[in-house]
Amino acid sequence: MLKALRVITCAAVALGFATGCTSVEEKRGGSGGALYFTDFSDAARTGAFSPRGDGLWTVGQVSFSGYYPAQLAKKYGYRGRDERDAPTAVGQLSKVSNISVPGYVQSREKVSPGQNPNLLNVLSPYTLGDFTAETAVVFYSGRASNYDDAADRERSIELRRRAGAGMIFRYQDPNNFYIARTGGENGIEIGKMVNNQYTSLKFVETERLENFLAPERSAVLRVVARGSQIDVYVDNNLVARVQDGTFPIGQVGLTTFRIKAAYLYFALWEDFGPNLPYF
Repeated sequence: MLKALRVITCAAVALGFATGCTSVEEKRGGSGGALYFTDFSDAARTGAFSPRGDGLWTVGQVSFSGYYPAQLAKKYGYRGRDERDAPTAVGQLSKVSNISVPGYVQSREKVSPGQNPNLLNVLSPYTLGDFTAETAVVFYSGRASNYDDAADRERSIELRRRAGAGMIFRYQDPNNFYIARTGGENGIEIGKMVNNQYTSLKFVETERLENFLAPERSAVLRVVARGSQIDVYVDNNLVARVQDGTFPIGQVGLTTFRIKAAYLYFALWEDFGPNLPYF
């Protein structure tokens, strides 16, 4: 297993990629918690790894219903009657309703001509090969019931077909990385950017994301990378698997594609298996 590398001294953080680093050290999360975890309640820590000029990332309260880790729901005092344990998957999820927690919001939908529409934010300072990463995402604008004009209608159709949010991983620089994200109303997209040229590795439709672009609905996304194998889970269910060895190691973070979205937490482990602790 490839060890994690933690940035000790960096001159700058730009576009989510640390430069000018003078030293690294090995570090593991161990059984006591994730290697890296944030629920965005500490805005100062989150902001330290915000990219410059790539999206409009802010921290604020997010209200939602859907799946969410029971350990985090308990932290925020949530008491629900409809809970589901998932002992055979990573983490335990509860089905929550109308809960409000801190979230990391990316509110830009449109990008400038020639700009990569995958807006990136590398949160973790660690460089990893094999890992488990998890987040929960909520969309703000996927399905509009009313249209002001024909252009609005076309925009809504385009969002339903393609827009999404998820994670980037084994990130080298803004032009080289893997991506795993939702795609449209009910799809999961796994792809890679190589020298700023995008290749789709797999797109699958899944009932786990049916009508997912409805506002304020959460879904828990997890990426497990082991060697050349990449697995993507939705709400503790394996939905896609690919094999690709282009990038053996890199950083991990978040991304949106032509949509406003909020992330409810971000966890990164160097371990695998059921019920990995968040903290």
